Amino acid sequence: MKSGLLWFDNSPKTLTEKIESAAKRYREKFGQSPDTCFVNPRDFDTQTPAQHQGVTIGTKATVMPNHLWLGVSGDVIIAAAQTAPVIVADQAQESKASAA
Repeated sequence: MKSGLLWFDNSPKTLTEKIESAAKRYREKFGQSPDTCFVNPRDFDTQTPAQHQGVTIGTKATVMPNHLWLGVSGDVIIAAAQTAPVIVADQAQESKASAA
């Protein structure tokens, strides 16, 4: 997963309830359902299932506590992320040309 939605929730809700809220917002924003969610290992406990409502739940130490990183694993997000540097490179060339 190269990009996604970073969701902050420090409420007393369970992790699966937080994932449901974040997944709802993800669907509203991107028009598709997420299939992957990463959380800080501190937020993941033995009661948390490995998958909830089609979302695989994993841990990453780089995700801050009380945050959820949701997205779609696979080519859809990766392909979109790979087009961004091309746009940035074009803008950088235009900046150099106008400065010269």
